[in-house]
Amino acid sequence: MLNSKIFMLKKLLKNSCLILPFFLLTINFCKAAPPDTLKYFDGSYKALKREALRLKQPYILLFGASWCAPCKTLKNEVLSDNAIAYFANGRYLIKYIDLESFEGLEVNNEQKVSQLPTMRFFDMNGKFLEDVVGLVEVNLLYKKMRIHSGIPISRVYEQSTNDTLFEEKK
Repeated sequence: MLNSKIFMLKKLLKNSCLILPFFLLTINFCKAAPPDTLKYFDGSYKALKREALRLKQPYILLFGASWCAPCKTLKNEVLSDNAIAYFANGRYLIKYIDLESFEGLEVNNEQKVSQLPTMRFFDMNGKFLEDVVGLVEVNLLYKKMRIHSGIPISRVYEQSTNDTLFEEKK
């Protein structure tokens, strides 16, 4: 009697060892896809400029600091918006420059940013295009990104009563 119970328990454990990993994999694949997240460039400022030339992509320098509340809001709410991330990834290289770091001080010696947060747009050759200063709304940032990406603007994301895309008036 005891042997049959041990045998049944061993058989159950053996089968569960085969089924459990398959079950866990199935659950993992059935999860909803995570929302788009903005990918920041990890390398140095000089590497960013080289990579922009190599990839023929414009880039954005996002200047901020840990003590700057609008910088945190811009980074955590506006730039984490799915529409912004979806549009920017693959079209822009984006580098966060912390003005409290050694690299940040070095970059700011060249760039001379005086207000935070500042998003500085450049073309792929490093030519300055525009500064977007302060905490901006998703729709304005999306429009600026469209303008500087080189993609013709036939539709822009503007705030309206229902916050939808609509044709730009000419």
